[in-house]
Amino acid sequence: MLTLAQLNQHLDDEHTLGTTSGNSDESANGNENEDENENKRLTIGIEKDFKNWFKENFIGPQQQQQPSSPRKFKADIFDSNFSLSESSRSSSPDGLQKKSSSSSSRHPIKNGVVPVIIPRAHWQKPSGNSYCHYEGCNKNLGLKNGQVNCRKCGRLFCDYHTLYRMKINAKLESDVENGVWSRVCVDCFQQRPCWERANDGQFRDLTVVFKRLRDKKVGTINLGRLNLEKRLIKFLNYLELVGEGKKSLSEFYAFERDLVPWQDAAKYRKCSVCQSPFSFFVRKHHCRICGSVVCGDPSKGCSMPVPANLIAGILNIRLPGEEKDSQVGSFEGPTGNITIRLCLLCKRRIFDRRLASEESVKLDSSDFIITFKRFLALRTQVEKARGVADELKLIGYFTKIEQLLKVLSAKVKVLDNQAEEQASTRVNAQTGQNIQLPNKPFNVDQYRLYRSLEQRIVSYIQENLPELRRIQQSKIAEEKKLIGEKEEQQDGAPKLTKREIRLKREKLMVLNEQKFMIQNLHEEYKKQRKFDDLQPLDDNLSDLRKEIEGLRLELGDEAF
Repeated sequence: MLTLAQLNQHLDDEHTLGTTSGNSDESANGNENEDENENKRLTIGIEKDFKNWFKENFIGPQQQQQPSSPRKFKADIFDSNFSLSESSRSSSPDGLQKKSSSSSSRHPIKNGVVPVIIPRAHWQKPSGNSYCHYEGCNKNLGLKNGQVNCRKCGRLFCDYHTLYRMKINAKLESDVENGVWSRVCVDCFQQRPCWERANDGQFRDLTVVFKRLRDKKVGTINLGRLNLEKRLIKFLNYLELVGEGKKSLSEFYAFERDLVPWQDAAKYRKCSVCQSPFSFFVRKHHCRICGSVVCGDPSKGCSMPVPANLIAGILNIRLPGEEKDSQVGSFEGPTGNITIRLCLLCKRRIFDRRLASEESVKLDSSDFIITFKRFLALRTQVEKARGVADELKLIGYFTKIEQLLKVLSAKVKVLDNQAEEQASTRVNAQTGQNIQLPNKPFNVDQYRLYRSLEQRIVSYIQENLPELRRIQQSKIAEEKKLIGEKEEQQDGAPKLTKREIRLKREKLMVLNEQKFMIQNLHEEYKKQRKFDDLQPLDDNLSDLRKEIEGLRLELGDEAF
């Protein structure tokens, strides 16, 4: 146990600036070392302060007696211009070049091999407004984003765009054999000779072997599933005979035992599905399809009696590639209530694929998927119209997207009302009032999907809103220009007197009456099938229309 005197002695010896005599004999030094080792073993974890560390490493006798060991070389593959490592202590190329002059002391020659020294004279000098030279980045360089010179090209980059390493030599060339791992930018890394070269190494294509093994495994699984389905169909066919009165239920139960050999129940003490031991409460049962010994615990579902009508409904679900004629009966009568015990493994093998296929068909035909696919198609059309700079089509597609958003928002409002109704029913149930259940059950997942799709479409429209506004402003400017040109033309035309206006109005009225009469005559000739006389009437109508349009242009606002 550490005493108070020993603790005080330790503090005086280890945490003071007292000097150590270097002329003591070897025996005294040995005793002092033993005392120091003993005190260190008894210390309670007090760390040496900075002054004591400085004394032992720079002033103490060990440094005077022993020569300084050469510093280890550290590759600068992780060094930034702000790091304090041996390879990059200065942030300017001048300071770094001065350090490289004493490289012989930092990079000792080992086994007659001179280490590769990467030059730094080509490094770009940092300034107060330095920025990342990667195209599209332009971040301000400093302590936040980093400030790193690419060891190959010398330009300044941020930390993120210099996370690449490659071997370069003293000539700043890619050298895989004799180069040094150095930190480079993205462009220099992608300009390596091996970047676009194909992999010339040896490889072994195991695709054929994998396909053969997979087909063998899948074929065995499909064959087992097909055998189980055939056994189940035999059960249903036998039940049809029972429903028709040709067979009795006792014969059906005997048929269950004869169809597939059952496992000996005396040899099994645990359920083959959940591995629970059988007992008085956990009874043994046999699966009618595979004959396995399983338990009948309803909480685990290892085996359950399934009605015949439910089995027939699932088997009638057609998988892709199956024939539609290979369906079983519906079992709507009392025969459909007869149950067949199936284990959990058989139910998964037979029913899971068909149920999943039915869910996928329902999902593909749902309103949400149709709306989502329509939105994706419109977005694709928008990108195509944007590529060919067709502004009219672009506006038309965005109009359709807005209409789609209106329909989707109406659907979300309906789901909001259903959520409020469900919340009110819960409150009434808690207060004990009369509960009126909603017509349709509220689906939370469906509501979330519609809500997220609505937000996605709104965000897409908001992203493209500046472009739509620009197109709208350009169209408005063009229309104003056309209106101004028409006004200039009208202002430049000679003004009509009141008498000329009256005469042209009368002429316009007469032409409109003639047009009306010729149109009625045209309809009568059509009914009477006088097709030979229709051509002259069409010519007269075209001439009248041209004259009427000319008079309206001359009259302008004075026309009626």
